[in-house]
Amino acid sequence: MKPAINTCQIGTNIGYNVLYGHIEFRMKVAKGTGTWPSVYMLPVDWYYGDWPQSGEIDIFEAVNEAKNPHASQHDGGVFNVGTKTQEGCVMNNGLDYSLDYHIYTYTWTPGYHSWSIDGKVYCTVSKWLTESPLANGSATAPYDRQFQLMFNLAIGGSWPECCGAGAPDPQNYYHQMLVDYVRVYALTDAQKAATRWRFPNNVDPTPSYFKSGSTAVAYNVETAGGNWLPLRLPNWIDAESFDIGGQGVGYFDTSGTYNSGNSQNRPYDGMDLNDLQYWFPVTSGIKFKEQSGAYVTSFVTGEWVSYTVYTSQKVTLNGGAYIAGNGALVGLVDSTDCAAQTNKIFEVSVNSGDGEDFQPQRWSSGLALAPGTHRIVVCAKTGGVNFTSLQTFSWVL
Repeated sequence: MKPAINTCQIGTNIGYNVLYGHIEFRMKVAKGTGTWPSVYMLPVDWYYGDWPQSGEIDIFEAVNEAKNPHASQHDGGVFNVGTKTQEGCVMNNGLDYSLDYHIYTYTWTPGYHSWSIDGKVYCTVSKWLTESPLANGSATAPYDRQFQLMFNLAIGGSWPECCGAGAPDPQNYYHQMLVDYVRVYALTDAQKAATRWRFPNNVDPTPSYFKSGSTAVAYNVETAGGNWLPLRLPNWIDAESFDIGGQGVGYFDTSGTYNSGNSQNRPYDGMDLNDLQYWFPVTSGIKFKEQSGAYVTSFVTGEWVSYTVYTSQKVTLNGGAYIAGNGALVGLVDSTDCAAQTNKIFEVSVNSGDGEDFQPQRWSSGLALAPGTHRIVVCAKTGGVNFTSLQTFSWVL
């Protein structure tokens, strides 16, 4: 008989709960088939009703290989009765978070929720809902009640065991989730009332550390040491992780000093971004399907976003562009000339009508990329298309 597998959980009790604040913890997560480390928050009194009508906040989740941390929240209506909704993001940078300690933070105000890792914000959410009649139309519900903070290391389950990952082996199983410290900071009345960044509105002046002159700099890609480096191919590229440099360098938007979307990602840039709302159930069995984070919205003809990448070998690329709405995108390498389509590696189109029904449009390129750093530039060929991520695979030549 195989020995039983134990899981563990520790959390705050009724004597210490949180309503709004800034939560920070330093943690080294577990890794291995079937592992599911998480840090999350649940309502104390379930005032608005059964899960997820009263809300759930997931500050950190990852499974198996300890990569691609998930930030999310669950709300809406009672499961299997009402409409369950989910908002969130995935940090798709390929880093193994079990190799070292990292600092995770979550900021919770009445108007927005924000997640960061090692000081880099990778997700903000400013819309949510509950179908509970007790909310009485409140825009802050269900996240206006006290929540308890939970640290959990689960072994096995529907998510870590899905998609061919396999079940955990109890004969060879010992894992740790190490937490160095947990700190919770209260917010002042002014901080609670802040809207964080003004959207839609004119973009705030760009801080000096986000200015790069005429050279695009890779954004939101890091090593265990916290360095910002080009994204190594092959990999996922999230739409909102376009290069640092501003209008004409990291992106080009016809209204480059104005964000007409509702997302608070990239507060110092004028590219139009929306937060993505997740609607359940998901028939694929994959928790986040193949969507993550914010998306470029109202992408009109001639606009573009740039992503600095790196390959150690000579390769050609293929992959998928996750787009919705109506329109066409063109992908270029080391060129922002969308009209001439210099060094084109793909052209994809969509005619779904639904601006958040993101589906992969597959592409393949014969253009060879030499070893080194390159820019992948995504252009709007025709307007009306929304763009959330780019998946790349490489063939070594």
